Amino acid sequence: MDRSERKNYSLCPASPEEAGLFYAKTLEKSAELGAIGYLRMDFGRSGKQFWTTWFDEDSGKLNTPEFKAEIDEVVNTLRKSLLKDRASMRRFCWEHGGLLSESYGMRQYGYCLETEHYRYCLRCKPMEGDYDGYLWCYDKRIPEMAMKENVVGRIRFFDTEELEYTDPDKYVAAIKEALACLSPLAIRCETLTDDPQVRKAVDDALYEVCGEENPRTLEEYSSSPAPTLEEMESEENMNASMSREQVQRIREQYPPGTRIRLYHMEDAQAVPEDTEGTVVAVDDMGQIHMDWDNGRTLALIPGEDSFSAIRQRQDMTMQMGGM
Repeated sequence: MDRSERKNYSLCPASPEEAGLFYAKTLEKSAELGAIGYLRMDFGRSGKQFWTTWFDEDSGKLNTPEFKAEIDEVVNTLRKSLLKDRASMRRFCWEHGGLLSESYGMRQYGYCLETEHYRYCLRCKPMEGDYDGYLWCYDKRIPEMAMKENVVGRIRFFDTEELEYTDPDKYVAAIKEALACLSPLAIRCETLTDDPQVRKAVDDALYEVCGEENPRTLEEYSSSPAPTLEEMESEENMNASMSREQVQRIREQYPPGTRIRLYHMEDAQAVPEDTEGTVVAVDDMGQIHMDWDNGRTLALIPGEDSFSAIRQRQDMTMQMGGM
């Protein structure tokens, strides 16, 4: 069995939203999409030959041995059907649709094929006198990595659905909209960007839902970068700005809905000792916003205030035989 018979590659007709993947793009757009290059194909005058020419994008940086091995498999597999000859291409397009454009009687069709790491976009125009097809190839990992790197924040609803945002304005707007419609206990937000304006806007929204005003200025957010490992281990930094990892640990330890008992609070307007309350949210500074049972909403500051989570008791009843 040769390599081309090991996998069953299937093509899907292109959607209108995918049309741009089948044509030449600017260098910037190609790099953004992870374009590797394209294979130009021609069946010749007889319609039964198969001539190809490869064109690199981005100086061939993504044209790796791994990709070369896979595109050989893909093309060899398609040579048994769609790419067998011009007549086979016409028949495939007629039966499967995927029309991209039509001009002066010339129709062009598009089909997509995806593997684990690569996306192949085949543009077909089976007409003598012009090239019959172009196979654009993309590395799917490039835009996926760029997307992860550009995530500014996440919002989780009811501890199930999680949404990621790459646009700072949409992220902040989504938090405000969620807080306006849902209980603060139903959502959880995680700000991943270091942009001080975004961090402050998120904290502003959290303070507002608690009926308070954020005491920190934009300048304070700008001048409080995450501490180094040495600073984190220093006793002098215990009350300084927390790193993202420290804040995340607090969020995991005290998720919304956690019941808290206060022992002592370092504040001029402190909540009385032994008061109990419910965690609403943890902001970017690691402060735990509370809904105290006495109606107060003053936040807890880990490392300064003394408190603990209340472990719910489970009443267990032992049933005796015959009882």
